[in-house]
Amino acid sequence: MKSDIRFEWEKAVQRLIAVATVLSMVSPLVLYLIFSVAKQKAAIGAEMEVLSHIITEQINQNPDYWTYEDIRLASILRHRPHTGDFQEHRQIFDSNQKLVAENVVNLKLPVLSLDTPVYDAGTTAGFLRITWSIQATLVRAALVFAASCAGGALLYFVLHTFPLRVLRSAFAALHKEKEQATITLGSIADAVITTDTSLNILSLNPAAIEFAGTTMADVAGKPFGDYFRIIRPQTRHSLEELLFQCLQSEKHSPPLLDQAVLERQIDGREYQVEITVSPLYDEQARLLGLVVVLHDVTESRVLEKQLKDKVLELVHIVRYAGVGITFIRDGVIQKANGIAAEILGMPQDEVVGKELSFILKTCLGFTQPLDHIYETLGDGRIFNMEHRAIRADGRQIWLRLIGQAIDPNRIRENGTVWIAQDITRLKQQQEQLEAARLQAEEASRFKSEFLAHVSHELRSPLSGVIGLNRLVLDTELTSLQRQYLTMVDGTVETLLLLINNLLDLSKIESGAMELEEKTFNISSICTYIRNIVTLQVEEKGLNLIFTLAEDVPAKLIGDELRLGQILLNLVSNALKFTSSGSIEVVCEKMSQSESAIQLSFKVIDTGCGMDDTTCKKIFEAFVQASNSVARTHGGSGLGLSICKKLTELMGGEIWVDSVVEKGTTFTFTAWFKTVTGVTTDFSETNPHTEEKLTETRPPMRRILVVDDLPVNQTIAKLLLELDGHTIDVAGNGREALVALAKSTYNVIFMDVQMPGLDGLTATRLIRRCEKEENPNAREDNNLIKALSAKIRGKHIPIIGMTGNAMDEGKQDCYAAGMDGYISKPFERIEMLEALDMAFKQQSSTGVGSTGSPQATTLPA
Repeated sequence: MKSDIRFEWEKAVQRLIAVATVLSMVSPLVLYLIFSVAKQKAAIGAEMEVLSHIITEQINQNPDYWTYEDIRLASILRHRPHTGDFQEHRQIFDSNQKLVAENVVNLKLPVLSLDTPVYDAGTTAGFLRITWSIQATLVRAALVFAASCAGGALLYFVLHTFPLRVLRSAFAALHKEKEQATITLGSIADAVITTDTSLNILSLNPAAIEFAGTTMADVAGKPFGDYFRIIRPQTRHSLEELLFQCLQSEKHSPPLLDQAVLERQIDGREYQVEITVSPLYDEQARLLGLVVVLHDVTESRVLEKQLKDKVLELVHIVRYAGVGITFIRDGVIQKANGIAAEILGMPQDEVVGKELSFILKTCLGFTQPLDHIYETLGDGRIFNMEHRAIRADGRQIWLRLIGQAIDPNRIRENGTVWIAQDITRLKQQQEQLEAARLQAEEASRFKSEFLAHVSHELRSPLSGVIGLNRLVLDTELTSLQRQYLTMVDGTVETLLLLINNLLDLSKIESGAMELEEKTFNISSICTYIRNIVTLQVEEKGLNLIFTLAEDVPAKLIGDELRLGQILLNLVSNALKFTSSGSIEVVCEKMSQSESAIQLSFKVIDTGCGMDDTTCKKIFEAFVQASNSVARTHGGSGLGLSICKKLTELMGGEIWVDSVVEKGTTFTFTAWFKTVTGVTTDFSETNPHTEEKLTETRPPMRRILVVDDLPVNQTIAKLLLELDGHTIDVAGNGREALVALAKSTYNVIFMDVQMPGLDGLTATRLIRRCEKEENPNAREDNNLIKALSAKIRGKHIPIIGMTGNAMDEGKQDCYAAGMDGYISKPFERIEMLEALDMAFKQQSSTGVGSTGSPQATTLPA
């Protein structure tokens, strides 16, 4: 009886192991935990020996442990049951072990009963109730089964009794280890799949479930191939033989590794994976199945490809960059491309291994200390230099070296990268460009000098023609004589306008045009334009209207001359093409900042208008509406082009809107600086009028006019004598110095460009004599001494007369010490304005005062 009890105890332990096996969910990575329970057999065995004696007594003394639904079951069981009864009861018991074990561990149910049918001769004889019960301190599990024996039917009652604390402790430890294994598997990014020996899926970790694209409940027990297809990347052949090969491997064989493409069967999605297959054995070395680990390398493969592409790209860059590239570590060249070897004039295999000092000093003739180079690189800066080097083959080249440390803190260990570029051709091109630049500058200087000379040579005779013609017009003439002289005056004015336009265009295109910044009055410009075009307006019977918006300031800072030039050009253009109706000039404020204002000007006429094609090209130089326009109205086609360039210099733009037979509107914008504290006064008239200057005419003075052309001397003398001044003339600078040494003059009008001693040099000599400086004029030493003795400590106003309309000519006047200038051909009003400024300046400083007053710009 004792041996039977021992036999039953061993079977109970085996069943306990089976329960644990089921609890582990057959996960191969948790399977080793199953055997940890078996190890507790030794600890429990001693106690089970003692309990085995009690079991027999409990069977005999406590029949109430078993409840029968029908007492007749006992008599039925005494008969021979069907031969399949034993196996059927055993299967029922086995299939419910997991449910029973889980309830025992979690202590959810105090009693678990199972009814199973009992068969006799193929018919149901009754039901046997198998009861698992949990009491306060003991767990009892009873199994009743029938077995066929030679002596007849026997009924076995087996009652296994275990202390609850022992069973609970064992299951708690097992449960804890299972949880740890589950957490570990859940945190692994790789997919872990366990299968049985038939390759049916037993368990999946979360990563594997994500791979499968389904749930654990759906895949458990299903064939591996239903959810995963493993193929070779190159051939696309199946890799299932790898799994079968692993099933046939010996114990302790290393895992099988391979690269594969995993195709998810549910949607055909593919993954690049590294697959590891290992067999799984129990303690008795029995093969339980496989553990398949899938490492997703899809992203890493993409990154690897990108890295390879980048490396290949870098290799091509280094190879075909057209510059020498070297890598240097510990002062030795580790790598060098072919261009670097070519620059050095050495074979590539000889360059590698050479020291940097040898390359720089011996091969390239570099004299700078290497410590300076490493100091620069160590500061994280880029070393950059150009050097005239001598190659190993003796050829001289210009070389640009650029070096940078990979890690400035570890230069020698991590190395430096150097780029060498042969810039010999670039240097040659730079030398050629420099030579071309110097030639261009010299040509530009010659051009400026030529324009200045031509401008002077053209304006000087024109000045005489215009001046004499207008002097004659002021005399008593017959109507026919006056008509002829008026035609001459208009023709010369047209010629002068053409000359001015050509000079302006040349200045603008060469970048020599500079805008002045002076305070001016817009209403004065409007009055000035009205006075010029009044005769033409009246002859055509047109209305000329000037409209200034109320918010336009009266005083602004800008280039009054150029603004007036634009408006006069546009108004004159409107006069050409308007035979009836009106011409209106409108000025409005566009926007304003704290110190600047943007104005809009419109010149609106009711003339013949233009089509769209003409409007698009009207601002191009030398362009007119048609050839007939040039024949009918004249003009060079430069006016509007100059207007466009001047508005751009003023920070604005110009455009035209026109309708054929209805009229044209030219609009331009410009920026000006504002003058604070000034209110609009529309009643102000042009201050530069002859009447106003006549009213404030200064006292009669003695004036010296210096000009090499007698006609200009005569005109200037006649114009100034009209105001009662005493006029002396001189033909060049030396004559002016002689006259000044003999007589006293209040003002000098000095021509700039004259043969012999020019006006600029003469002015410098006068200023030095005023300041008691030695002019170093050797041939006229006595003259200079006499002049210096007479004008020492004084300041005589000198007004330049120049036919050079270029800005350089004006600056030259100021640089020589002149107080102002007027441009040829000069008008009487311009000379009066110049005298007015000079006399005001003289009264504020006083003749005989020391020091030179600040130069004042006079209207040109």
